[in-house]
Amino acid sequence: MVGAPIEINSSSPDVVVEVETSPGSGSFCIDPRLRAESVSRFSDDRIDEAVIAVRLDSGFDAIDAVDRYQPDVRVVLRSGNLPDATGSVLFDGYPQKLISDRDGNPKRRSDELTIEAVGVYSRWARDARSWIFGRRMRNAAILDTMVLDPVGQAANSVLVEALPCVFNDNGQPNRSPTPILLNDGDGTPRRIYVFTYEGDPAAESWSLLDALRYLVWFHRLPEGPVLSA
Repeated sequence: MVGAPIEINSSSPDVVVEVETSPGSGSFCIDPRLRAESVSRFSDDRIDEAVIAVRLDSGFDAIDAVDRYQPDVRVVLRSGNLPDATGSVLFDGYPQKLISDRDGNPKRRSDELTIEAVGVYSRWARDARSWIFGRRMRNAAILDTMVLDPVGQAANSVLVEALPCVFNDNGQPNRSPTPILLNDGDGTPRRIYVFTYEGDPAAESWSLLDALRYLVWFHRLPEGPVLSA
């Protein structure tokens, strides 16, 4: 079922548009040149969409807008006073198209561009790099070697692509009781749990924190929504 558009106009002054300072930075600032016009929310894995007007003037023209509002720069619409969304994010996504609204009328107060943006979910669902598949685990070779060299094998795991990435599959624990030991880019040690083999009597249940750490460590992208473990 398709959701109805959220009405956004001059009577909703607290709706602001925040723009990422650079692609993948995760840092946002309010852009006074942008005015939210509409947001459409959808269900059943459909695309969320937003329409945003860009104010142009002699100091910021269409070329500047194209350079600023790149397809990899996230935009967020936030409202502080809508009845059902106090302080909430109304839209989070990426510019897809920039459309010129100029019609040549000399009486126009200023030229505008319109940004048509699509939601984060839609963008990432089409990016194969963001797909989560397989299970990180210790295979038989690693387990056998750990008996003689536990320190040397402490950081080792393999991706078993044939198994789905399902935590506590069918309600059964499938987390290894012993985490792998890794170092982050700055040398910070990390203890990350991985999957264990089916039917392991020592298997433990995944907690939400353990699962999130696993996903962030093995599946995060520098330019994605999740930036750090």
